[in-house]
Amino acid sequence: MIIKRIVIVGTMACFITLGSGISGQTAAAAKALALIPAKQADQNKSNSKQRSNDPLIDAIGIVNNEDCTDALYEALAAGNSLADITISNQKDVDSVISLQVSQLQEQLDQRLADGHISIEAYQQQSQELVAIISESVSKKYHIF
Repeated sequence: MIIKRIVIVGTMACFITLGSGISGQTAAAAKALALIPAKQADQNKSNSKQRSNDPLIDAIGIVNNEDCTDALYEALAAGNSLADITISNQKDVDSVISLQVSQLQEQLDQRLADGHISIEAYQQQSQELVAIISESVSKKYHIF
């Protein structure tokens, strides 16, 4: 009887873990994609006194003499989407999507070349890039 309970509880724990991991994966990926420029900016903060050379910052149209990535992060933290920020700066949202898709495709190519992912995973992720990026660009995040 105790073995049966252990098996049932173990199975439930496994499904809860897998279920939350699968459902949270898309949201986590979208959030990570939206915050990539801000994270990269933190790594290069010592060299960011001048206008950023980040193509995403240019595509979004953020013009700030201080740190452009800080301005992007603050706008995202305020609940704006990348699409909102891009439109408010009179830039094209499709160019932002195209740029991020090409950047992530390069990362996927590198991961495949390095042997970090299989060809099947590469093909599946490549097919999902446009949908994930499009969702990410229009998604509003509320950071508390």
